[in-house]
Amino acid sequence: DKALAFLGKHVDKRWFLWGHYYDPHDAYEPHPEITPFGTDRVSLYDGELRFTDLHVGRLLEGLRAKGLSDKTIIVVTGDHGEGFGEHNIDLHGYHLYSPQTKVPMILRVPGIPPRRSTTPAGHADLLPTLVNLAGGTPSPEMQGRSLVEAMTGTDRDRVVFQQLSYENKHEMRAGVSRDCHVIYNVSPDTSWEVYRLDKDPLETKDLAGDDDECSD
Repeated sequence: DKALAFLGKHVDKRWFLWGHYYDPHDAYEPHPEITPFGTDRVSLYDGELRFTDLHVGRLLEGLRAKGLSDKTIIVVTGDHGEGFGEHNIDLHGYHLYSPQTKVPMILRVPGIPPRRSTTPAGHADLLPTLVNLAGGTPSPEMQGRSLVEAMTGTDRDRVVFQQLSYENKHEMRAGVSRDCHVIYNVSPDTSWEVYRLDKDPLETKDLAGDDDECSD
């Protein structure tokens, strides 16, 4: 509602469509529309992704059929990833490792050529980006940063902050840049974890305490 309030100052809200595709989520199921990748959990998950891709495609085709594709901004992202044994963790919800927090963020804007940006981004950046694209000026209370500059050709490194809290006083904080992912386990057991993403994108080696620039 807050996002719509900001955007509604600049564009007609009737053109907004928000959707949450729940299929790429435990429990993973086969679908008759999709040729199965296999029967193990990862293969079933891949099938759910393919099934969702099919129906996102139906939505996009519907926009083209109605003549709306060339005047519609499309954003595809995920609210979380899934773990399949990395760090001995399955699924999601209680960790800040890359399998749970590194998700796709795809923005398609008519008139802006496609490119793959290397600017670190988070979901907090979506609201100021959409306000910017709609002709408005993002406000500081939006917390994130407009990604229009990154979309149009200028990449910058930055730190995206992450936070997680849940029952029994579990508190975690993290910062992630292009090359580094630093996790601070606040409580109940205080510790640091450091991962060098440019050399170890799967976060297999904790560099906390090592002489590495990500630990500085």
